[in-house]
Amino acid sequence: MEMPLIVPLRNPGGTSKKKSWSELKGVVTELRRHLMALSSVIPANINFRTLSDGRIRIYFLSTPPNGWETTLLYVDIAQTDDITPKRLHWNLLLEPTISSLTSTSTSREVQLLLERKRLSTWGISSYELHQGSGKIVFPASSTLYQCHDTGFHSGTVFPTELRICQLWAAIDPQICPQNSDLVAYVCGGDIWVTHTVSLHGERLTYAHDGRRPFSDDPLSAGVPSYVMQEEFNRYQGFWWQPQSEDGVYRIVYEEVDESDVTLYTFPSSDSVGGEYEEYRFPRAGSPNAKSKLKLVQFSLSENLQISDICIKDMQCPLTYAFPWMEYIVRVGWTPDSK
Repeated sequence: MEMPLIVPLRNPGGTSKKKSWSELKGVVTELRRHLMALSSVIPANINFRTLSDGRIRIYFLSTPPNGWETTLLYVDIAQTDDITPKRLHWNLLLEPTISSLTSTSTSREVQLLLERKRLSTWGISSYELHQGSGKIVFPASSTLYQCHDTGFHSGTVFPTELRICQLWAAIDPQICPQNSDLVAYVCGGDIWVTHTVSLHGERLTYAHDGRRPFSDDPLSAGVPSYVMQEEFNRYQGFWWQPQSEDGVYRIVYEEVDESDVTLYTFPSSDSVGGEYEEYRFPRAGSPNAKSKLKLVQFSLSENLQISDICIKDMQCPLTYAFPWMEYIVRVGWTPDSK
């Protein structure tokens, strides 16, 4: 008979205590369970907003008491001279029934994004807040939802679904800083924009085809490369111009070319007929994806239709100006929107 392996562990009292492998496995499993529960309770994606009456409203993602899905909550801090530390009361912002929208199966794009963000909780994983209007947009069930927080409502708000392209999953919504009615997002490896009042939407870039085989479709717009997400924690691939004085809306975006990145094939976990999935992964010593910055601009007509779409390249490519450049780690506009 094979004897179980006994590992001596020292407890806080200083005496040795022996545990078998099965007991150690139970300890590790219980520790992981506690860590998972703790990670979903700690507030994340924190945003501060000053309301018109002087209150400070703090938005964040977390799991409410007696809940199991991550959702959007808030706390209010009133103007006061009292500096005594106090426990803040958590309030639900969204109607609890929104959980039914976030419990459905996720797309491949969303699954990969959550894995690289190290997120394993159910519910809302990100949101976008427009400070001036209180408009909130968040992705769920491969589409986008919006709601408005006036700051003076007494209950929860119920989000409404945005009218967007439904061919692929919508990820990374970004509200235009100077016009909260415009929401840009990534769908099918390209950037789209929709006007939430006129409900008119347009595709802004055409880097990714989507109809060709995965191996023959290596370009994407607005989606950071694997290395950027995994090693540099940058998950955003396009940036609105903060202000514009000529009525033209502009977005700087990253176009990624993965032509030289090694292609791998794995059996699909969602099928039983021998289907497979393809992924690009830059192993150590192999070529990485190549990136370039571009700008897309458009205008709004009198009836709020998106028009005059134009894509511009840099006159001097970054690879020419900086031959030693390997990664584009951070991108942004200057304070004067240039």
